[in-house]
Amino acid sequence: MKKKISKFNLGIFQGRLTDSVILQKFPKDWEKEFYIANLLKLNHIEFFLEQRKNNINPFWTKKGRKKILFHVKKNFKSHKFVLCDNYIINKNLYNSRSEIYLKKILSNLKDFKLSILILPINSFYFENTLKLTDYFNKIFENIDKKIEISFEADADSRKVKLFLQKLNYRNVGITFDIGNVFNKNKNIIHYYKSISSLVNHIHIKDRDLEGRNVKLGSGKINLKKFFQILQNKKFKKLITLETYRKENSITNIFENKNYLKKLL
Repeated sequence: MKKKISKFNLGIFQGRLTDSVILQKFPKDWEKEFYIANLLKLNHIEFFLEQRKNNINPFWTKKGRKKILFHVKKNFKSHKFVLCDNYIINKNLYNSRSEIYLKKILSNLKDFKLSILILPINSFYFENTLKLTDYFNKIFENIDKKIEISFEADADSRKVKLFLQKLNYRNVGITFDIGNVFNKNKNIIHYYKSISSLVNHIHIKDRDLEGRNVKLGSGKINLKKFFQILQNKKFKKLITLETYRKENSITNIFENKNYLKKLL
């Protein structure tokens, strides 16, 4: 069992190794989470930027980025920095402020040898793929080629494919968020198969019938079938646990990992 789960590049979303009743909360002692992740034999921590700019986040300063890079190199063999941006989720993507903001992120990511940036994009933007493509072609004009981009999108798979095909930048793919797809009432397996060749990152969580994030195995998502597909396709990209936790974060991650071991 242990060998099977180790085949996946399994990591965890930032803050999920710190007790909090708030699901999406930047941890005060963010450095300690690297130490815990290493002990748990996880392969990465997915940093996140909040919907409001948080100046406490070390990503926004040169000194802070050096600290992050130190911990990434010390604790993870891949030395890859994983970052998810939540700021643009509730902003107008085409606003000039959003453009400046995204270019600042890409500029800061040049301080990392290897990185992947996850950009959640609302489905309605894919109604005009030409406009969306033109916008990101402009954003990516001077991008460092070492930066991998992953759009978290659950729009019509044909439109998503068309969008990626028209992008000039090629180091790009899709983040498949199994919980978000479930909440959109999509057939998870069917939708994954329709875009599997484009997926370069996966978010794992479980959901109950009301759409709430719950402990793995206690919800309604068929995780066993999904991971069987990943095994069959020999999926080698990053998988991040965006799992439920409250007061007992360490206990929860142990339970989630044990569930996956039994599953596989």
